[in-house]
Amino acid sequence: ELEACLCRMGVTRVLVCGLVTSACVLSTALGAFHRGFDVLLVEDCCADRSVARHQATVAMYADYCFRTASTQDVSELLPRLRAPSRAPQALPVHIPGRAGAVAAGEKAAAEA
Repeated sequence: ELEACLCRMGVTRVLVCGLVTSACVLSTALGAFHRGFDVLLVEDCCADRSVARHQATVAMYADYCFRTASTQDVSELLPRLRAPSRAPQALPVHIPGRAGAVAAGEKAAAEA
């Protein structure tokens, strides 16, 4: 079982990405959340049948069941995530660049 394997390895945080944000990705993220994992959704590595559905799903669950980040954010955080210590590494409450991405998305949606 994946959960047991991750726990044996000392994993406390999972990064989630994939297709159909409102179904498959959300189910995986919620499953990890309910099992006590810190869930980071890599938003620009997810997609849905429409941009609006993807954005609505992220807006509904972000900062509740998972936090969101971009691939750029994750690449900047990787050195902290790969720390040799088995102790969980705290992530910033605000993922760098996230507010700008939201603002840009809202601006683009308003202009559409």
